[in-house]
Amino acid sequence: MRAIDADAFKDYIRGACEDMKHLYKDNGAWAKEITESFCKDIDEQPTIQPEIVRCEECLYRKICSWEKQGAKFCSFAERREATE
Repeated sequence: MRAIDADAFKDYIRGACEDMKHLYKDNGAWAKEITESFCKDIDEQPTIQPEIVRCEECLYRKICSWEKQGAKFCSFAERREATE
């Protein structure tokens, strides 16, 4: 699973529908209905809250180069107390 920017995705879908409306006899009215229904389905999906492990809590803190580069967290982190 990966997190996405759902608002940007909906804007992309709406823009694509708008760009193609000249191809339809009814000026894309049915396509717009489908697009809005799809955007509503996106809004109804659950939102995830990813767990963020900060550098000071990380098992790999002593050997990691990310913190030395100024990072506060990374995607490789593993909480210390989870493995102890």
